[in-house]
Amino acid sequence: MPNAGAPSRQELEQRIADLKQQNAVLKAQLTGTRPGDPSADDLLQALLDHIPDRIYFKDVHSRFIKCSQAVAHRLGVADASQVVGKSDFDFLPPERAREFFHNEQVILQTGEPLINKTQKQTQKDGEVVWSSVTKVALRGKDGKILGLVGINRDITEHKRAEEALRQSHDALEQNVAERTAELSHERLVLRTLIDNLPDAIYAKDLAGRKTLANPADLINLRCPTEAEAIGKTDFDLFPPPQAEKFWADDQTVLLGQPVINREEFFFNEAGEKRWLLTSKLPLRDAGENIVGLIGIGRDITSRKIAEEALARERLLLRTLVDNLPDAIYAKDTEGRKTLANHADLKNLRRQSEAEAIGKTDFDFFPQPQAEKFWADDQTVLQGQPIINREEFFFDEYGVKRWLLTSKLPLRDATGNITGLIGVARDITVIKQAEEKLAAHMLELEQRNHQTMEELNMARELQMAMLPHEFPSVSSHASAAESDLEFFSFFSPAGAVSGDFFDVVPLSETAVGLFICDAMGHDVRAALVTAMMRALVADLSRTVDEPGELLLQMNRELTGIFKQSGSVMYATAFYLIVDLERREFRYSSAAHPDPILVRRNSQTVEWLKPEPGVRKGPALGLFQDREFPTCRQAMESGDLIALFTDGLVEVESPGNEIYSADRLLAAIQRRIQQPAGELFAELIEEVKAFSGRAKFDDDLCIAGVEVKRLKPAR
Repeated sequence: MPNAGAPSRQELEQRIADLKQQNAVLKAQLTGTRPGDPSADDLLQALLDHIPDRIYFKDVHSRFIKCSQAVAHRLGVADASQVVGKSDFDFLPPERAREFFHNEQVILQTGEPLINKTQKQTQKDGEVVWSSVTKVALRGKDGKILGLVGINRDITEHKRAEEALRQSHDALEQNVAERTAELSHERLVLRTLIDNLPDAIYAKDLAGRKTLANPADLINLRCPTEAEAIGKTDFDLFPPPQAEKFWADDQTVLLGQPVINREEFFFNEAGEKRWLLTSKLPLRDAGENIVGLIGIGRDITSRKIAEEALARERLLLRTLVDNLPDAIYAKDTEGRKTLANHADLKNLRRQSEAEAIGKTDFDFFPQPQAEKFWADDQTVLQGQPIINREEFFFDEYGVKRWLLTSKLPLRDATGNITGLIGVARDITVIKQAEEKLAAHMLELEQRNHQTMEELNMARELQMAMLPHEFPSVSSHASAAESDLEFFSFFSPAGAVSGDFFDVVPLSETAVGLFICDAMGHDVRAALVTAMMRALVADLSRTVDEPGELLLQMNRELTGIFKQSGSVMYATAFYLIVDLERREFRYSSAAHPDPILVRRNSQTVEWLKPEPGVRKGPALGLFQDREFPTCRQAMESGDLIALFTDGLVEVESPGNEIYSADRLLAAIQRRIQQPAGELFAELIEEVKAFSGRAKFDDDLCIAGVEVKRLKPAR
């Protein structure tokens, strides 16, 4: 029954007609062009004063510009002018005002309108009112959004009429609804279930035409909608061979014989093979007559792929297990074998796995040994694994065999221990080898001790060959101190070194400074340095030019290395400091350029060959090669440092090289310091750069500083 006091349908229709008539009159006035007609503003104001709809205009900040009298009444003020310049926050609860403000700002920013949105609102007195809300952006001639216009139409009476009409209609059809509600609900539940199941569900009539197809089936059929599938047969949807197979199955089902959980496949539009688990059942009417069939197809492609992958993995695993040399086995909680590979069967003295499955260690081994294995198994079955434990048994010939055994608990999907798996590696040969190795190690330790003693002796001899006192050289006959000050640093990477330097007095005013770096860090390299020391001491007595000395050394070393049949070489640099001539004479055999520090000019540079002159090759490689001699004028305060490559090939922990440029910069920062102090700090900086307390390569530094010079003639 309709609500008491609610307007009748005829009354509502009459109200709507009156409103339409009023709107028609206003529209005619707004569109008229006769002289003397009211202005557009007058017409608009008349419309806003009399139209029942709540019409309002707002600026970009959601403030009212103009509104109808209906808006003013709804906001609780007497006149529309009292609304202008204000916002919803001045009239409505904050939550409601914020909601309107947010929605309007979205429209003002995007330009997207809000059209005929139905809104329900409960008034302060509890009355429920309904509105149809339209809000659109208000644009200027240039298209820029200047604000918005909103129209709220009160549709409360319409909604009440609808509700009254619905209740009346419900009352009239209540009996029918009660009779059909259960059936409709069941049909809805069934259809919802069918449409949302991942399985493909379909129905066909006796002619094989589709009468139902859920979304999962439509994917298999490659049809976007059910309407495109209804009425079609498999011949319209699949290739002929596949459709004929489906048709034959359908005919069997239509004769009353169902198909249950049969695996079959088809190819999708991408050519991929898809597997279905299919069931088909006869569809009968109320009289038990077969009128079609219903089918269910579950996509089991992932399962089939997983099964195939699992089968491959099982085959791979079994092949691996059977062919590993380690004995691999599994037992249940009673100690019975459930798996035994070929290596394990050999230990058990059985020919086939079938002879071992179901048996325990008491069936294969003597009682004491089986009891020991059983005790181990019980520990593992309590959850405590055994990892790489050495144990032994006696084979059929009474030979003691050693195994490296690991046993792990075997758990099911829920984490319960259902047995154990064991791996036993035959280490008999290893154990026998260990005994032999122990004897060899003892012998090797004795030999190593002897070798270390010999190396220590060689190190002591090599250190003894290095200069420990430097000559006093002066260009002044009455000078009490040397005009030259020498300094050195020597750090072998091993017991003996391939680096070496020597200082050779040549005359009262000249001295030779020699440095070399032989290939390697072993005894051979140390022997080469010893030979080179002897050659320098011998040749420096008769040879005046550094290049000639290197030339003769190269000839000697090349001949020696050739006779020995080994490949050896050494880089070298020979410098003569001549106070009488006030010059440095030098020659290089592929050796790093020395550092020249000019204290007078406060510069640090490389002592390179003269322009157009190339270094000679490393000593001992080529028989007849030239080693040019170069000259450099000498000044008081000059400092020359010869060094081996261990100083500039140092790497930091980040794999950065201590470069030659970094070396020059480090010396430049310390150019005022005495030579010994300068290079001591430099070495500490290089160590800090490398992050290590020792150098990885042999390092040798030898240098000389000119303290004073006799005035030039």
